[in-house]
Amino acid sequence: MLLMHKDKPETIKKIFVEFLEVIRHEGMRLENLVNDYLDLAKIEAGQMIFKSEPVDIKGIINKSLAIYYGEAMEYGINLKSTISSDLPTINSDDGKLRQVASNLLSNAVKYTPKGGTITISAEKRGKYVEVCVEDTGPGISEEYHEKIFEKFIQVQNGKERVKRGTGLGLPIVKYIIKHLGGRVWVESEEGKGAKFLFALPI
Repeated sequence: MLLMHKDKPETIKKIFVEFLEVIRHEGMRLENLVNDYLDLAKIEAGQMIFKSEPVDIKGIINKSLAIYYGEAMEYGINLKSTISSDLPTINSDDGKLRQVASNLLSNAVKYTPKGGTITISAEKRGKYVEVCVEDTGPGISEEYHEKIFEKFIQVQNGKERVKRGTGLGLPIVKYIIKHLGGRVWVESEEGKGAKFLFALPI
């Protein structure tokens, strides 16, 4: 391929950039795959360790958006955030909540079509902080609202099907949020996008 374009340096550069992007994404995919299985092993062995520390939810959201900005742009997806100005600091596990935000954003990018939008919001609701990751993907029929939090289940257009990923992201999210004293759920209708929400005590 490179020999065919030996007289076009700009074309060669473009090809190299594309190759590097493929390598980068495959590396990230492999790393996520390994981490998901390691986390699953810790969960099943009861060995996942949780911390208790002051956590800035706004900071976690902004850093997570920065991480997924490039991938979203590549797929033609818009990323937005709406964070309440009175959002309090909570006592939780910073690292685990970064993982939760990453898994939910990764899931949203996976199912949102080109030209779609992902919005992550956070607000104080009574004695809880509620975070929502909303996408404009295919949506999830009600019969799968609980099932998607089971291991290795991936759903699109109301049906179980293979999609890039491990099928472990949402079960890990559920486990983490539950052990941090919160709850996680989905609000969605088939064909109308999805909202993944979790609430944690202040």
